[in-house]
Amino acid sequence: MKSAAERGESGHIAMELKYHQKDYFYYALILFVAGTIALGLSWVAPEALWGRIVRALCWLLMLAGAGYGTTGIVVRCLIMERPPITTLYETILFIAVSSVWLGLLMEGFGRRAKARAGGGLSGGDVWTLPLPAIHGNGRR
Repeated sequence: MKSAAERGESGHIAMELKYHQKDYFYYALILFVAGTIALGLSWVAPEALWGRIVRALCWLLMLAGAGYGTTGIVVRCLIMERPPITTLYETILFIAVSSVWLGLLMEGFGRRAKARAGGGLSGGDVWTLPLPAIHGNGRR
């Protein structure tokens, strides 16, 4: 039997190991949840300095979560050498990240926190669907 290197299938092993070590999707989920909590806290006193600081923190957390998720999707595309929408797992992640980016884009035009809330909630909620697949059916 030929080894993986002889078959030409070992080209992305180092990238895949780093991909699993970085755990992009898990940290994106944490950032989305933290951003959604920050958004809720900003509604307590929206005009106060504290509310504005927490609102800015929400933006940063959502951007960081979307960046982590996008990076994870791009790395998966490079490893798999195909688009990110061929399996249900990848489609869910792609839709979640796209909805967060869309929510942040819409928020940039409207500034009413509704689009940011929708993006954060959809990112955080939809992200929980593939968690068993991300972490091996709960076994870590």
